[in-house]
Amino acid sequence: MVISAAGREMAGRLMQLVSGRTGKGDAEPLTSGPAGGGDARRAAIEAWCAERSVETICNALMQAGVPVAPVRTIPEVAKDPHLWEREMLVKMEDPVAGEMYLRA
Repeated sequence: MVISAAGREMAGRLMQLVSGRTGKGDAEPLTSGPAGGGDARRAAIEAWCAERSVETICNALMQAGVPVAPVRTIPEVAKDPHLWEREMLVKMEDPVAGEMYLRA
C-alpha cells in the first residue's frame, strides 16, 4: 500500500495511530526531530502494518485523515468496475489471439 502522510500534522496523526498513543507528548519521540528518527518511524509503521490486513490499515488511516491506497495487482485492477465504467480497458477480438483486453 501507499501511505502519504505529508506534513507534520498528518505525520503526527499517523504516528499516534501507529503507536497507539493519544496524547501529543506521548508520540513526541517518533514524530519530532530531524533525520535519525526516520528509521524508528519507518520501523514502527512497518510493524503496525505487518499485524493488520490491508483493508484494516486503509480504513484506520482514512479515518485519521491520512491518505492511503492499496497497491493492486494487474488482475485486481482488471476486475475494478471503475476501470470498465471509465472505459480504460476495452475488449477486442483479434483474429489470431482471440479475445484481448486493451488499454483504451
